[in-house]
Amino acid sequence: MSNSTESPSQSSNGSSRNPRLKEAKETLADTSKFALEAVSNVGEAVGPYLPLITAVASLTQQIVKAYESAQYNKKSCAALI
Repeated sequence: MSNSTESPSQSSNGSSRNPRLKEAKETLADTSKFALEAVSNVGEAVGPYLPLITAVASLTQQIVKAYESAQYNKKSCAALI
């Protein structure tokens, strides 16, 4: 008789865990889908601007190099005077 009493409590514990686990898995799946869609949307929005961003980065590097060269030349000219 005690076996029949323990079985429903064990099955109720098991069934209460199972829906929670299932709900957690579904929530995780929904969150993963949302994150993937968000990354995809950001990629689509930024994609057309990548060539512009690349050009700006390249020009910035060239400007920095030119500035450094000008500073070096300025010091060299000051030393000659």
